[in-house]
Amino acid sequence: MTSAWLESGAAFDNDNCPLNSLTADVAIRKPQFFKPAAGEILNWRVIDPATQNELQSGMVTVQAGGLVVIPQVDVYKENIRKVQISVSKASIGTLEPSQLLFSNLKIVPNPSPDDAFVLVVAAKNTPARLRIISTAGAVSSFETNLFEGPNQISLGRFQNLPEGFYWVEVIFENEHKAAKWIKL
Repeated sequence: MTSAWLESGAAFDNDNCPLNSLTADVAIRKPQFFKPAAGEILNWRVIDPATQNELQSGMVTVQAGGLVVIPQVDVYKENIRKVQISVSKASIGTLEPSQLLFSNLKIVPNPSPDDAFVLVVAAKNTPARLRIISTAGAVSSFETNLFEGPNQISLGRFQNLPEGFYWVEVIFENEHKAAKWIKL
């Protein structure tokens, strides 16, 4: 975990940020112990250390050479708010199949130029969150309800997203499943 802020008390005026906040991509350069492989999926979080509230979060794919770029992080002057940024490997649940709340996540059609659907089988009626994560780490989400048995959830509300590769993730409590979606 690392802290970030905009400098306002540097000895040289050019090193001081004239703004109270800005949004920037944050790259992790020359890490000593954290060495993810290119193509690996990572989770990232931005936290207010004073309150421990999560301010931003998402997923990002490690670029060539192990470069990790966290997109569009809001950073503030030190006297306003420092933020802590943490990056971790995306984990996969290890529950027994009989304990799973849902299974068989699939996106059809895939690739798709128009509306696509998430197909998932739920073990019981339950509220869930569906997240769409771009390869740049931008996240959009909405709440939905899963019903016991097969479910079909439209991705139509995301038809204005640009063409590209996305992760579609269904989340309930600590369980989540993700699948790649190619939007044409």
